[in-house]
Amino acid sequence: MREDEELRKLLEANTLALFNELSVREDVREDSDRSLESIQEAWGRDRKGQVVRFLYDLSWIISSEKKKPLLSLKEANLSGANLEGADLEGAYLRRADLEGAYLGRANLGRADLEEADLEEANLVRANLEGAYLVRANLGGADLGGAVLEGAYLRRANLVRANLVRANLVRADLGGADLGGADLEGADLVRANLEGANLFEANYTDKNTPNTVCSRLFLSYPCPTIFRDNFDPKSRNMILIHTLEQLDKIGD
Repeated sequence: MREDEELRKLLEANTLALFNELSVREDVREDSDRSLESIQEAWGRDRKGQVVRFLYDLSWIISSEKKKPLLSLKEANLSGANLEGADLEGAYLRRADLEGAYLGRANLGRADLEEADLEEANLVRANLEGAYLVRANLGGADLGGAVLEGAYLRRANLVRANLVRANLVRADLGGADLGGADLEGADLVRANLEGANLFEANYTDKNTPNTVCSRLFLSYPCPTIFRDNFDPKSRNMILIHTLEQLDKIGD
């Protein structure tokens, strides 16, 4: 058993070193060739994504009730990683640095993303059903059309996150910060919003005009759906009824 633990630590150390090596250096000289820098940055994003997919295929970063992951990526620099469309169901990514990562259409169902940094990440139409996102940082993340049904988002940071058309049915958002978030057309039926900050979060109702729904790429009518007896005005949310309001959000 000691040899297995030593092997695990060795693999983990080398994996973290690899991700750091693939990260674009922050001290790039000012006179460096910017086109080369862009190529290096794109290369790093793609390579990070390929390594994560490889580790997942080996089942080294998959967790379950009966199985702990072989590797932890809690300190891995995965910022900007290209994981678009990746199948990472049940992946163990607790405390991983995924800032600005490309995760559009990725399958992260039941993934463990507790305290993960997903600030400004692209999660458009990603599957996060049942994912564990307690205290995760999703500030400014794009979750448009994402499936977060039954996700655990207690005390998560969702400030100014895009949740337009997101499926948040039965999601646990207790104590989460959704200040300024876009919730137009989102489905929050049976979602837990106890203690959540919704100050100036945007929503739509059945009277929101078709012009606004169309601008948001939503079918008319496009109301945000809340649980019964929920009063968004009492939580200082902003009802979106005009294109001028949408223009202000974009500014």
